[in-house]
Amino acid sequence: MMKKSLNRASWVKVESILLEHDDAQLSVASGRYEWIERATRRAVERPKTDAIIRTRRFDRIATHPVWGVFTMLGILIAAITAAMAIGMPISMGIMNSVSALGPVPGFIRKWANYGVGGAETIGWIQQPEILLS
Repeated sequence: MMKKSLNRASWVKVESILLEHDDAQLSVASGRYEWIERATRRAVERPKTDAIIRTRRFDRIATHPVWGVFTMLGILIAAITAAMAIGMPISMGIMNSVSALGPVPGFIRKWANYGVGGAETIGWIQQPEILLS
């Protein structure tokens, strides 16, 4: 393409330069790969080795056939305890607020005992004799 667009004298000069630098394409490709490597090194953030060691240690314990069960139970107990520690004061606050309003009307008491659809949902908690009948 270049040969057709140049006159004979210009093409001889260009050809002599190309022959001197026969590895020009290889140099261009190498430069591109070096640029890609530098850009990748700047963009990729590698975690610190101590963080990897801690997670590997936990993974080894958590996936162990015996210790993994105890680890799971411990995490489960901790999660339930945390939920109860947060939820109980809120629940007690709501209960105290409602009881401070005075006696509960009969239709609300009936709904709370037997549910909206008529099924006994929590009635047995307040009336344990339902379990015996």
